[in-house]
Amino acid sequence: MKNFFFTFLIVFISCITFSKAQTVPDSTYYKRLYYTCKVWGFLKYFHSEVAKGTKDWDNVLFQTLNGVKSDVSNNDFNNTLGNMLNSAGEMAQPTTQLPSVPDSLKYNLNLSWLNDPIFSDEIKARLDTAKNWFRPQDNYYVQAVAGAGNPAFTSDTSFYSDRSINGPSENIRLLALFRYWNIINYFSPDKYLTDQNWDTTLTEFIPILVKVSGNLPFFKAFLRLVAKLNDTHALTSGPSYYDFFGSYFLPLQFKYVENQTVIIDVYAENTGLKVGDIIKDINGVDINTIRDSLKEYMYASNEASLNWDIDFYLAEGPEGNVKLTVENNQGQKDVTVARNLSSSEWASFYYSTGPAWKILNAPDNKKYGYVDMGTLQASQIDSMFNALWNTDAIIFDLRNYPNGTLPGIVSYLFKAPIHMADFTIPDIKYPGTLYWVSPTVGSGDFSKTYDKNIFILVDDNTYSQGEYAAMGLQQDPKAVTIGNQTEGVDGNASLIYLPEGIFSWFTGFGVFYPDHRQTQRIGIVPDVVVYPTIEGIRAGKDEVLEAALNYTPTGINNTAAHAQLSNYNLKQNYPNPFNPSTVISYQLPVRSYVTIKVYDILGREVATLVKGVKNVGNYSITFNGSDLASGIYFYQLKTGNFIQAKKMILLK
Repeated sequence: MKNFFFTFLIVFISCITFSKAQTVPDSTYYKRLYYTCKVWGFLKYFHSEVAKGTKDWDNVLFQTLNGVKSDVSNNDFNNTLGNMLNSAGEMAQPTTQLPSVPDSLKYNLNLSWLNDPIFSDEIKARLDTAKNWFRPQDNYYVQAVAGAGNPAFTSDTSFYSDRSINGPSENIRLLALFRYWNIINYFSPDKYLTDQNWDTTLTEFIPILVKVSGNLPFFKAFLRLVAKLNDTHALTSGPSYYDFFGSYFLPLQFKYVENQTVIIDVYAENTGLKVGDIIKDINGVDINTIRDSLKEYMYASNEASLNWDIDFYLAEGPEGNVKLTVENNQGQKDVTVARNLSSSEWASFYYSTGPAWKILNAPDNKKYGYVDMGTLQASQIDSMFNALWNTDAIIFDLRNYPNGTLPGIVSYLFKAPIHMADFTIPDIKYPGTLYWVSPTVGSGDFSKTYDKNIFILVDDNTYSQGEYAAMGLQQDPKAVTIGNQTEGVDGNASLIYLPEGIFSWFTGFGVFYPDHRQTQRIGIVPDVVVYPTIEGIRAGKDEVLEAALNYTPTGINNTAAHAQLSNYNLKQNYPNPFNPSTVISYQLPVRSYVTIKVYDILGREVATLVKGVKNVGNYSITFNGSDLASGIYFYQLKTGNFIQAKKMILLK
């Protein structure tokens, strides 16, 4: 009888302990979770004792969450936070001064929330002590990647190996959110560039992660969270990836061209499809509806990257037949295609390569060297330059991912190492702050350099190391960059481990030109803007490459972004910077249909200044930016096959 009573008592107590109900309205509960996340993350990275890693800080969060769930009054909530602070222990008193960091490198160190009225005077005082007594320190939860400096989180992996059949519990889901949010909050050098304020993102996703249930819905919710980072490096995957996206590929490659989804390669015979076919729907669903449905799950720094990602995922899905409705010059038709390629098989077609270099014929009997940077290896650089040394120009094609060849190439272009970029590195010992690094590239070992023109080809396949390579090549005063918007993501990526086997990357340090022009989300801005056309794709043309072969250098000054083609001349606007208006001048050598549009740094059109037929002559137009925010903008002239763009800066 005693044993029965004892067993009953244990079960009864367990039910009371683990069945705590929420005692306040959702809005109050979510607000408390918001501040719980912030306090927990702040202590994790700033408290001298928590930083040692000897405390089970995730378990402390679970205990705190259980308390927050049952807290009735705000006083109860502050008592729960007091218990978290008690678990942290006594903060070590400082013996040195806090190092001075300029405000320009402290934009991730906003601790004004420590004084929010939700906290009692006692909690405010204890948090304030942790802030004031903090000194830069080693932290168990974050290290620096050797040789690079970007943050690594190899010790912060608890619950990563766990797999819950029915999906993670609410506490585990909130742990994933809180861990991810705080890492980005203190260690992402590009957090200030997100479309949505990072605090607002936390507010948005707390109720989502509280309510979601099941492995796949949890994974999809996390993809939506990661998308808010606006970072093409933020590749995120986990056990539910294939449940959502599928694990097979159509034998096709798509590209978003002229607002259409176009087939640009076919990897199987007898499909009934050809390059240049426009996809109208997939399995009866309009293609634009599908594209829109994917946007919220895509990690992308800008519009070019977003469309590239969507093009990739349109090919992916479950194994089986897929009905496509396509349109071409002969009209529309339905075609059924087997989606049966594995990811490795599809990649083998996508990344198939030709020779690392060759010589092409250009107008006026000129010979241009062509280098496929996705194929060229570091061991081939000497042979490549020997073979192309007597050409009239070299085209470096970066519409791919290069193989670490920039230092060797730079050594043939410059007589000394060059300063081509500056980095902002997160200081792992002083969370929320960064420091500048100014590396040089190249050896300067050669007695002579290649002194002809070089052309750099870029597009939405150019990302990360590809963009970095373009930045280096652009330092050559005879360089011309041709193509269209790159993916706007540069700098080594850092990996975050999350519960339920989810992992996610983010850009681990900021990359800037030597004059501190931003590259993240902007990418490489071409001197001559050329986009592929559907007509060109159907004709088998490489319009970006053709633009390089037909380019006529006319006193190029790359650093001033002056690029001219034929006799057209889009002159520099004046004044620049400007507020609120500036005058843009252009010259037409022949009667032409002209458009001049203005775009923001993410490639979004903000104004059309000219649209129509213009006679030969010189023209000036006024652009008024009074309705726009301060920032970098580009004005683009297009007439026939000629496109040219230049930068202007609005300062209010």
